[in-house]
Amino acid sequence: MFPKAEPVVPTVAVETEEPMTRTSNPIIVWQVYALGGFLVLKWIWARWQERRDEKEDENDDEKEDENEDEKGESSDDEKSSVDE
Repeated sequence: MFPKAEPVVPTVAVETEEPMTRTSNPIIVWQVYALGGFLVLKWIWARWQERRDEKEDENDDEKEDENEDEKGESSDDEKSSVDE
């Protein structure tokens, strides 16, 4: 039915160009790394401070509970001696 003719496709040469501004310039690269490192360290420091504060708050709450228990026992003893 159809003739077995292959289509004629012109070849295209691919050209690549070097970008006008290279980002591998050492003067720029170390500044980018330093800024990134600073931001990461700042984030790590903040997370560490948050967790340390949470642990201190939990310890303070436990100490307050223990102090209340001790105060409650001593006040019961005082009440019983007063009642007699």
